[in-house]
Amino acid sequence: MSPPEKQIQKVNPSITPNVFMKPEVLLQREYYTRTAKLYESMHVVHGDVEHDLACALIHSLSAHHKLMSVLDVGSGTGRAVVKLHENLPHARVVGMEPVEALREIGYKNGIPRDQLISGDATHLDFPDASFDLVCELECV
Repeated sequence: MSPPEKQIQKVNPSITPNVFMKPEVLLQREYYTRTAKLYESMHVVHGDVEHDLACALIHSLSAHHKLMSVLDVGSGTGRAVVKLHENLPHARVVGMEPVEALREIGYKNGIPRDQLISGDATHLDFPDASFDLVCELECV
């Protein structure tokens, strides 16, 4: 195990390193776990034009193409999941986030556990064609 992985395990033993996971990914997950309680005040800007524009574009694409399912990868606390679900009540909207502490905030904010799930872009545990649209908004 490389030194950064050992350091992360000492800081946060709940993060299980994947054999193929790069040390910088582990560092990023540890950061978001450590700062989860401050995530929305640090990363969510009220009146966030870029985020709102991305959600509006997804809504327009979904309406135009009659899409019935959207997967948001790297959902954080689920802000886009909420916005897309509000704008696309007919569609199945699922958010995927690898950091448990961020998902827990989403659950406390009212997102059902089946709408904000564990996972990341390196391993999509869905059969092919499970979603009409897969997106990621504001991921590092």
